[in-house]
Amino acid sequence: MYRVRKESEEPNKTKRKKECPQIPYAPRIRSFSTPARGPLVGGLCPPRRNSVSRESTSLARVSSLKTEVSTDGELVKISSMRPVWQPKNLTVFALLAYTLGLGNIWRFPYHCMKHGGLVYVLVYLIALVLVAFPLLVLFMVPAQYCGRSSLVMLTELAPVAVGIGWSLVLIEGIVCVYYNVFIAWIMYYFYAIISGMSWLGQCSIVKDSDLQSFNSSGKVVCNYTAEQFFLEQVIHEPEEPWAGFGHLVDHNAACLAVAWLFVFTFFTNNIFKATKVLYFFVLLPLVVLILLFLLALLTAKNFEYTFRIELKNLLGYEIWLDACEHIFFTFGLTFSGVSAISSHNSILRNLILDALLQVLFDFCVSFVAFVLVSLTLGDNSSPSNDLLTYFVVYPKAMARTDLGYRLSAIFFVMIGCIGMNSQVMSVLSLIINLSDRWEQLRGHRLLVSGCVCAVLLLLGLPLVTGASKHLVLLLERSTTGPAALFLCLLHTVVISRCCGFERLMAVMSDVLQLKTPKFVKLYLRATWMFITPLLLLSISVASLVRFLKNISEFESLSEPDIWGEIVINVFILVFGLVFTLHKAFTQAGPMKDLFRPTPAFAPQFYRSSWSERLSTSLGQDPKCDSTAQRGH
Repeated sequence: MYRVRKESEEPNKTKRKKECPQIPYAPRIRSFSTPARGPLVGGLCPPRRNSVSRESTSLARVSSLKTEVSTDGELVKISSMRPVWQPKNLTVFALLAYTLGLGNIWRFPYHCMKHGGLVYVLVYLIALVLVAFPLLVLFMVPAQYCGRSSLVMLTELAPVAVGIGWSLVLIEGIVCVYYNVFIAWIMYYFYAIISGMSWLGQCSIVKDSDLQSFNSSGKVVCNYTAEQFFLEQVIHEPEEPWAGFGHLVDHNAACLAVAWLFVFTFFTNNIFKATKVLYFFVLLPLVVLILLFLLALLTAKNFEYTFRIELKNLLGYEIWLDACEHIFFTFGLTFSGVSAISSHNSILRNLILDALLQVLFDFCVSFVAFVLVSLTLGDNSSPSNDLLTYFVVYPKAMARTDLGYRLSAIFFVMIGCIGMNSQVMSVLSLIINLSDRWEQLRGHRLLVSGCVCAVLLLLGLPLVTGASKHLVLLLERSTTGPAALFLCLLHTVVISRCCGFERLMAVMSDVLQLKTPKFVKLYLRATWMFITPLLLLSISVASLVRFLKNISEFESLSEPDIWGEIVINVFILVFGLVFTLHKAFTQAGPMKDLFRPTPAFAPQFYRSSWSERLSTSLGQDPKCDSTAQRGH
């Protein structure tokens, strides 16, 4: 280790010809590879390549990086090709675009009506405090610290966790595949509205392959019912389940291609600086949702069903399980998006405030959507196990209002923008993970994004066949099933145990410059170390119990739904286990190093504008040893 040179000792001029200037306010960086109370790694000079210390080795890779300086003096992470969110507030909109998705419009209102109205809202609030907020902060701290997404960050944090990172990326890819099918259906509904199709059920359906819903004058002559329109006109579902698999539905395939084309257009420009695009697509659906909410309040006649409280549902485990599963899905805690987006933050970004804004906006949007859906449907609509009911019941209820199909068109524009925001951020998460794993992909934004969108489009074609409804629901259940929850538990344990609470708080205070009050530290210690892991373990066990219970309700195990869910859950776990075993067998050092942070897990090199000017004016040598900075 390094020792502090005494004042009486003269510097050894033969070993060091030129020392780095002593900069009193140079940033101080703590390395995870050092003890919790060990020396801090600091300084503006990158270390020499032949340095043998673990601290200097962790920073050796930054000597050739290009400096990027902000105009306001804020410290920003430096990388030759890795961008940072600019302006800095764009991070909030990126996280909101990722968090606020179709689940806030469908899943949350469905669970509220299923579990007794406001009782589910209370349970959801408790889950936000004990699960969502602490996990968001826990996943964002190491990502912002080292500037790497979960795939590389977990490997550097604990090499044995490489399988967890790959499984999270796999789940993210599965979600991207089926999520865009929802958007394709939304596009077809919007096309049906502006084309004059109707589903009010005013006349009988005509069984004809060349059916025309309107004549040459544009007047509607035959209207479908809501159920008939969705099953027969949108997804072309046959009477026998899974009988339509392999028969491609042309208009859904075309809508899916258009949806992926829209996603690709977001990546034609630098999305990390696309302020106007993110502002528009995030704020527009929120404004429309508020307007629809106010309209529902003004036209509603009965509020008792919406604001009912059934306290008996608190005793069941399903209400708690559904609330936590919705949190994992809507915040992407079982995916890799939160870490990927946070890894492009500036080093001094207040991630606690970002996580708090995510939680608040998610709850407000979900509650407004619940009140809107409940007041629009009324107490005559009983919830169904099929979440796709909102493609049937809700448009039908809106079409029967005074505004008719105009309101339905506004509704589909709103959910289309919300779904597209979340889809773009999910694809961006995949691209970030792949670019961090293979750094040579950076600088080829259009090629990489085009290849990713093309591959996901091909994988999504089986989901626009006659069996699309069953396939989409199968993938949706699998990505929030026992395997995904177990991976979230492992993800939490790896970060909280391999880093340790003291190291995490030291990084937050020393590197990220976060001033956390004492009660916040106590809250984070209790949740990170005890409460949240125990809740995750209980939720994983409860999800497995419900999964086995659903299996026992089938007369035989030959049903494609249940077999598909078993295969996907097992494949998610085995996929990550293969990478973990490969890492274990190819480990050169002792096995205990698989569970320790590597020297590469360190913050990226960064500067501020004032420090760059100061080092330039003092004639600082970029090749000198950074250990000279330890005297301050």
